[in-house]
Amino acid sequence: MSSKQRILNQVSTYELAFENSKDAIVIADAFGTIIHTNSTHHKCFGIPNDQDLSPEQWSSYFDIYYDDSIKPIPLEETPLFRIINGDRVNDLEITVKTKNDEKRNYIMNGNQILSEDNAVIGAVLIAYDITERKRSELKLKESESNYQDIVKMSSEAIVIHRNNEILFVNDAAIKIIGANNQKDLLGKSIFDYLIPHHHETALKRTNILLDGKTEKATQYKVTTLKGNTVDLEVTLKEIQFRGQSALLSMGKDITQEKLITENLEESEERYRSLFMNHSEAIITLDLDGNFYNVNPASEKLSGYKYEELIQQSFIPLLKKAHIEKVLYHFNKTLQGAPQTYECSIVKKQGEQVNLVVTNIPIIVKGVIQGIYGICKDITVQKSMQEKIEHMAFHDDLTGLPNRNFLNEKLKNTVINPESEQNLAVIFLDLDRFKFINDTLGHGIGDQLLIQVAKRIKAIVRGKDIVARLSGDEYVILLDNPDEDDANQTAESLLQSFNEPFMIDQQEVYSTCSIGISSSIGEEDVKSLLENADLAMYAAKQRGRNNYQVFTQDMNKLVERKLKIETSLRSGLVNNEFELYFQPQNDLNTSEIIGAEVLLRWEHPKLGFIPPDEFIPIAEETGLIVPLGDWVLQESCSQLRKWLDVGLPPIRIAVNISSVQLVGSKLPEKIQQVLQANNIDPKLLCVEMTESVMQNKSETLPILKQIKELGVFISIDDFGTGFSSLNYLKDLPIDELKIDKSFLQDILKDPKEKAIVKSIIDLGNNLALHVIVEGIENEDQVKLLKELNCVIGQGYYFNKPLPKEEFEAAVLISNVCKFTSK
Repeated sequence: MSSKQRILNQVSTYELAFENSKDAIVIADAFGTIIHTNSTHHKCFGIPNDQDLSPEQWSSYFDIYYDDSIKPIPLEETPLFRIINGDRVNDLEITVKTKNDEKRNYIMNGNQILSEDNAVIGAVLIAYDITERKRSELKLKESESNYQDIVKMSSEAIVIHRNNEILFVNDAAIKIIGANNQKDLLGKSIFDYLIPHHHETALKRTNILLDGKTEKATQYKVTTLKGNTVDLEVTLKEIQFRGQSALLSMGKDITQEKLITENLEESEERYRSLFMNHSEAIITLDLDGNFYNVNPASEKLSGYKYEELIQQSFIPLLKKAHIEKVLYHFNKTLQGAPQTYECSIVKKQGEQVNLVVTNIPIIVKGVIQGIYGICKDITVQKSMQEKIEHMAFHDDLTGLPNRNFLNEKLKNTVINPESEQNLAVIFLDLDRFKFINDTLGHGIGDQLLIQVAKRIKAIVRGKDIVARLSGDEYVILLDNPDEDDANQTAESLLQSFNEPFMIDQQEVYSTCSIGISSSIGEEDVKSLLENADLAMYAAKQRGRNNYQVFTQDMNKLVERKLKIETSLRSGLVNNEFELYFQPQNDLNTSEIIGAEVLLRWEHPKLGFIPPDEFIPIAEETGLIVPLGDWVLQESCSQLRKWLDVGLPPIRIAVNISSVQLVGSKLPEKIQQVLQANNIDPKLLCVEMTESVMQNKSETLPILKQIKELGVFISIDDFGTGFSSLNYLKDLPIDELKIDKSFLQDILKDPKEKAIVKSIIDLGNNLALHVIVEGIENEDQVKLLKELNCVIGQGYYFNKPLPKEEFEAAVLISNVCKFTSK
């Protein structure tokens, strides 16, 4: 804060009294520059009151003379500079001559304005216009007979008294006392209006004057008729009144002036109190950087006592790394420029404290004497800021750098095609993470993401950066890798995922798809990241659990994926989907006893889109729910039509995605569809993969609701997923479907034969239907019959058929009724 501002702040509270004072008041800084005046001063001296005026400027408006001087007073000897330089200016009479040769007389009083540490920062000077009084005195000397007219015209209160009895008062005195006229006061004692405390002083001053000694002006408090008190500065003179000796008291109303002075003193005390009691640490340093003064908050902040700091250098308190920085700002402040900066100190107890420090030069009479320092403890804020910055650039769950960090890193990375420096990006995405998250719960999903991060970090090099972009996506930046480093890293990552993740005492299996791109041939890092993402998508398209290196052809894959995703939303509305039915046959009679419902999509522009391409996209986007609802509705509607035309009752099996099972109110939807189509619940089978067992606590109640409807429940692809004999006794299932992969080598591989036999025996022993998928020849049928399997499906019997062809196939095979157990 500047000296001017501090001075103005001290008087701002009393601005109204300052402005309305009848005395001319001027406030200047330590250089004699006038920074504030009231309107009376403007009227008296004719200088502007809306701008700061240097001594050379304001002295050009008038000349100042002492009563006995012929020449004007030099600038440095004027009352204002005498006050600044430490001289007392009390009741100093001067004459002012303005540029239009007007002369007026004034009594000057003033005081220095001090800072909290008693440094002179300015001065206040009050000029009381005594021109009228001087003229009155002159005229009294010239003609005593005219004194009454003169004193009546005086703006000062004039009272003539003898033996304390009032003999005469002028209009100004009548106004101050609050009387109606002169008669109200004549004959009264002057002590009737002086406060009792001042009676003795008045008597002493009277006696001194009567003894022939000179008496200076004295301040008294006078009580008005309304009970108020007025401060008067009274000059006492002995005169002849009506032929006898009397005393003339001329009183100047200094109530406003005294109020300003008292308020300035009070303000000084208040600011001293502010220094001592301020919550922030405030210090003063000398020119050598030694402590000159500190407040209690500084002791608390540093841990040192006042006595331990005074006359000691501030440098030992600083954190070593910040000494050079703080000395720079210290020297800049000594050159007159306030400074604000951050630094750290070490407390006496050894604890580090972070500060924001403001340095202000201490200027006295234009010379820098030292430095004020205001120190704010920002340790907590600094810690929070660091945490916020860390949170802004790091993933809260895994602690890895996040997308913001990666973008900043890539933004500051320059690829030079001519340089030997290389950069590779590995984009890793977990396979079917959404399913794990939905079935096992978000808690397990979060723990999986954390463990994946740790596993990746354990494989890559220390100088490589591992970031989590969002969800289940991770990016690895390989800095200047060797030719095969990226591929070898990807292979190591895939291999590491063969080991299960142990979460909450259960094994969780997950695979990942990886895309790789290299800076070789690339011009910017943005393309590098985008290409790695494209390569990862290509890995997904190639069956997941593999890695692919980016090629330009992969752009077509992304374009196709986007087209499929967009078309999925309109495909249902445009009736682009069609149901196919693959017969399920009795192995002994070859009769069709049921069917698995399969979805086919013939896109008007893209042509036939296989289910293994659009189903994963539907699951990723959540469109699998409305698509699955459509399949359920259309399947039951078709079954109703077949029953109405006389086809024997057969069970149709509808595949249900894990996304549909959890959170889509599947039991209610099944019940509504069955009722709407008047279908016997036992003719509907819902097929789902073994993965539903990953979160039994959530899926078991849903499956029980479906079972209570009377619907058949089948586990599809048994033996290929998260197999556990435990769930077979807990889940309300009716059927096991053995995956076709077990039939590929069953005729020549004894192990596969043993596995299939075990599953069949297990199902029979648990009273579960067992269906084998993927039957392709008669030898497989014979072997399965020997293993006591009675139901199967595959191309040996029939490929998936459209509804019309399936209806004909059923009629030809003379379907026999197949009832549930």
